[in-house]
Amino acid sequence: MSRARVLADYVSSGDELADKAPIAGPTFTGTVAIPNVANLETAVVANTAKVTNSTNASDLASGTVADARMPNLTGAITTVEGAVATTIADDAVGSDELANDVVINTSGAITTTGLATVAKIVETGGALKENLITNSGFDVWSNSVLDGGVSGTNAHTSGRQTDFVVSSIVTGNNSTFAGAGNWNLGSAAPWSITAGVMRGSSSTDNATLAISGLVVGKLYKAVIVISAYTSGNLNFYLTSIGHTNFITAAGDFSFTFKATATTDTLIINGGAPCNLDISDVFVDEVAPGCVDANYLCADGWFKQSAVDTRRESTETHSGSLYSLKVLGIAASMDVNYNPPGQSTAGSPWLAKCAGRKLTFGAWVKTAGGSDNVKLGFYDNSSYSYSSANTGTGWNWLEITQTATATTNFYPIIWVDTGETAYISQPMLVFGSSIGSGNYTRPQGEIINCETQITISPLDGAATVSSDTNYDLEVSTNGKIPKGIKALTLRGFKTPNAIGNYFGIYSDTGWQYLTYSPTANNETLHAKCVIDSNQNLEIVRNATFTAVHIAVNAVELY
Repeated sequence: MSRARVLADYVSSGDELADKAPIAGPTFTGTVAIPNVANLETAVVANTAKVTNSTNASDLASGTVADARMPNLTGAITTVEGAVATTIADDAVGSDELANDVVINTSGAITTTGLATVAKIVETGGALKENLITNSGFDVWSNSVLDGGVSGTNAHTSGRQTDFVVSSIVTGNNSTFAGAGNWNLGSAAPWSITAGVMRGSSSTDNATLAISGLVVGKLYKAVIVISAYTSGNLNFYLTSIGHTNFITAAGDFSFTFKATATTDTLIINGGAPCNLDISDVFVDEVAPGCVDANYLCADGWFKQSAVDTRRESTETHSGSLYSLKVLGIAASMDVNYNPPGQSTAGSPWLAKCAGRKLTFGAWVKTAGGSDNVKLGFYDNSSYSYSSANTGTGWNWLEITQTATATTNFYPIIWVDTGETAYISQPMLVFGSSIGSGNYTRPQGEIINCETQITISPLDGAATVSSDTNYDLEVSTNGKIPKGIKALTLRGFKTPNAIGNYFGIYSDTGWQYLTYSPTANNETLHAKCVIDSNQNLEIVRNATFTAVHIAVNAVELY
């Protein structure tokens, strides 16, 4: 090879390139390739077109990520690589994540798919709600006219009072003697059934009837009607409660009792040869109520004079022992909450309500269906009402109003013509909402009786010669309810001699005890905790006469 020849296609070093080919801006033709890049020109153009080329997350503060460019994420927020939508894992966002970031304000209900509609949560400036209604459980009925005993002792018959009958246990021929029925007339057949009467002719044996369908703890009334009387001492009683006083005249006679079993035996007994006719026998479940043409109702409540009301223990909303039953009436009428003497001008009640926003709510139910019950307010002779009930089940109704209340103001329950309605768990509160399920009543609530409740037979003519328990519900014909904690009592008694003691005892010990300083008539004033079995237990060491004990106030659990 000639030394003069220069090899254009071979250079051994950069120095030789600088010496042999000093080209400042060479131009290449054709396709230039380098390792791993088939076309250098195409690769350079594509790279130059990018907005940025960064590996720092802070450089992504603006701009958008194109579709199908989502990376594969894991943890609380996940996605599939290349997808656009993301999924937030269950329970990934909690109170810590939301703290100081989310505020929910509402003046009405909150509704969303998968969630029940709920009432507003907390109103601005709201507080825990105090129920302003006393006796909201319709427990105490001191004005009730359900009676027992001998007819003619008061303005009401002590016979069968159909206004208070919940259900009948003795029916058909067993009740009316239109046929033989199921009575056992005795081995010597001293009794006979004919022409609609059970007749005794010199009868001293028992006539008995087995009864069933009783509900343990329920209140019942047994009635016997003597349509004709010539002679004899008749006793009418149940096996479970023993003998009552002898009957020696024609008339209606009755007693109330609390069932201790589902079955019992009704007994008609001739204590001395009886010559008499019995036209009817009834055993009915009963409940206290107010049905006279006046304004009396459950304590703390009043009704229009044409309305009949009763305490109900079957149709009640869950969480309450009782409700109010408003019986079918000839015209639409109201039952109102109105503390006696407190709704008139200048009363403390009006002073407390005037100018303030109040809400009245209650559970309501009717068999007649929709549009039969409303809640409302009566304010300075003006009425306002809530929406009506719907369907035949329990509905929670509410109405809110700012009280003018210069002359009168009280909440009302409106019932349509001919309807029978049930009212449960009423609440009256300051503020603009209550909400279903938020019913409350004061613990240890004390209800002052509008009418003194006598504990029968301690009516002022009674003699107490032995320690005795008095079932308070039975002895007051249901005026005192189940579930009482304490009673405020007053009365009087006459000891047999100086130094005799008379007391009231309960599970927790003596509630009242006094030794007589004289043999004269003495007054009695006491507040007594009541036994868990709801009895008034009298303990004494001698015979006391002219005993009268009555209830002025009831404390509930």
